[in-house]
Amino acid sequence: MSTTWRPRETKRSSGGGAGSFRAELSNLLESSSIREGLSNRPLTEQDVANGLLEALRSGIRDSTARASRTNGYLNHPDLHIPVPPRVQNVADRLRRATAIMYEFDPLQHHGWFVLTEADLECYPETYFPHELFRHSKALLPGQGRKLSLHLKDDKSDNLEQPFWNLSNYVITRLSQHDYPKNAYQLKGLLSQFMLLPTLYVQGRDGKGIYKKFSFARARKDFSSWQWTTMDEVSEIRADWHVDIPLLKKKLLASDHFFRRRYARKFGPAIPEKVKQSLTSKFYQRMHHLVVMMQEKLKKIVPSEPTKQFCLENAS
Repeated sequence: MSTTWRPRETKRSSGGGAGSFRAELSNLLESSSIREGLSNRPLTEQDVANGLLEALRSGIRDSTARASRTNGYLNHPDLHIPVPPRVQNVADRLRRATAIMYEFDPLQHHGWFVLTEADLECYPETYFPHELFRHSKALLPGQGRKLSLHLKDDKSDNLEQPFWNLSNYVITRLSQHDYPKNAYQLKGLLSQFMLLPTLYVQGRDGKGIYKKFSFARARKDFSSWQWTTMDEVSEIRADWHVDIPLLKKKLLASDHFFRRRYARKFGPAIPEKVKQSLTSKFYQRMHHLVVMMQEKLKKIVPSEPTKQFCLENAS
């Protein structure tokens, strides 16, 4: 599926047209430094271009000055666009609903992912590949709702980039010996590590894949001993059980915006059984596998990765 972008028509004032526009521009130039030296000769295309640039500069200076004043943004109806009540209501409900998610898993790292109808008109394949919808569930089935995605025909989405973003982040973190200090941090790092096979296969094959099936598909490119670390991490997550004191559990299940900061610093302790496996050699093997995945992908898809995106909130 694809969609064609068409620019919106620009409304013109009555009596519009090129003549009206030139008249308005002439009035603007009368008070502009561009007018100096023009005398009374007709406007040329260069004069028009210079006039537009001067108008933009003047408008930016004026808008910046007004917005920089106290309440200059919030109290300015042309600058501050309030959130419609209906949208604000949805946002508030989603925020409160995250408490249900956190109650189920107090160490949850992310909340809701929201896509608007405008996003569906030019669907971002790297965000949530359309192949995943066949494994999705509708919360409101039988409501006569239909989801239409408009995919790009030019294949401009770089499906390898998410892998490079995450793998570089993990490599940097492990290279700096930034190892997890509590269960919340550990769950984040292991989850990121286990997402790499999905992004690796996506970049290699040029299409999305359901995470559940990506491990077997990625494993084929590596020997058994090379893939051992991924199996070990998978076992830790499969047997995951963390005892959380009641008060701390309530704090972690809160929808307060300080929750993530609190969890990073004061998350529950890593279970002793798991901690025994988290040696420096274990993290070195994690680092080694990620580097190998990068080298493999470079050989399969010989393209230079673009600039990294910040993953500060990834864990």
